[in-house]
Parts: sequence; C-alpha cells; structure tokens
Amino acid sequence: MLRDDPKSVAWALRSILIGRKDEHRRLNTIRDVLILVIAGEEDSQFPVHVVRKMVDAIPGSAFRILQHIAHLAARENPAEVNAEIDAFLNALPIAG
Repeated sequence: MLRDDPKSVAWALRSILIGRKDEHRRLNTIRDVLILVIAGEEDSQFPVHVVRKMVDAIPGSAFRILQHIAHLAARENPAEVNAEIDAFLNALPIAG
C-alpha cells in the first residue's frame, strides 16, 4: 500500500467513504444471486457487527470472518481470501 499514489488513495477515500450514499435499504432486494461476504475481524472501517447486518439483509448470503485481518483482506492475505472463495464455490450444487 505504501507504493500507492497518495492522490489516488485520497480520491478513493473521498469517493468511496465520504461521498458514498447509504444504500443499505436496498440490500434486501438482492434475489437469486449467490453472495459471499468476507469480513476481517480487525476491520475498523467496517466492523464485523456492521458487515453482519448487511449480510443478514441479503437473503441466502454466506458470511466468512477472517481472523487477524483488517479492511483490505484480499491484499493482506490473498491466499486466505481465495481459499474462502474456492470453498464457497466448491460447496455450490452442480447445475445440470
């Protein structure tokens, strides 16, 4: 992360965190889509209890909490994130 352009990071923070509209009320409109939500137990921007509320609002979604991981799970531990995604996909019934 230290190699990222500070201007780019500032833009992302402003547009993603500060300027983002609250769309939580729309989560329960998601239907017939397989959803896996992965949260880091040490994420201070989106704590587990907040993410759990999002997951609970999406019918049929799956939720995984990664230990010793903060906000950027895929960057902090890509192998663990990929393992969770693989496990989620491998548990799906085979269409046919």
